[in-house]
Amino acid sequence: MTLHDDIFRDRMEGRSFSQIAQDRFLGTAQIASSKLSESLELQKQPRAQELLYLELARLEELHRLYWPDAQSGSIQAPRIINSLIATRAKILVELHQEEQKVIDEPERSHDLNEMVQKVSFYLDHEEEFLQWLHGQTPHWEQLEFPTA
Repeated sequence: MTLHDDIFRDRMEGRSFSQIAQDRFLGTAQIASSKLSESLELQKQPRAQELLYLELARLEELHRLYWPDAQSGSIQAPRIINSLIATRAKILVELHQEEQKVIDEPERSHDLNEMVQKVSFYLDHEEEFLQWLHGQTPHWEQLEFPTA
C-alpha cells in the first residue's frame, strides 16, 4: 500500500488529520490533508464529490459505533447521533448539488455544440443562407393590427 492509500484508509476510519500526521510522520495536519487531496487527484475522481462521499462514510461509521451506546441508555450518545444525522443531511444536500452540476454540464455542452454546428453550417453555406434570409418576411410586417 502507498502512503496515499494509508491516509485515505485512516481518514475513512475516523482519524483526524492531526492523528494521521502524527501516525504517518507527516509533520502537520495540513500536510496530511494535502496528501489526501493528492490521493483523490490520483484516483481521477471529482474531488468535491469524493470528499463528500468520504465524509458520509465516516459519519456512517461513527453512527454505527455510537448506536449501541444510545440503545443501552447513554445520555451523550443520542446527542452525538443527532449531530451526526444533522451533519449527514447537510452533506447530502451538498452532494446533490455537486451531482446536479455534473448532470447539467453535459446538457450545456451538448447545447453549445449544437449551436456551434449550426453557426458552422451557416458560415459554410453563407450564400444559401443569405438567399433564404432575403426571402423571409420581417417579423414586424407579419403583425396584424386591429382596425376600428
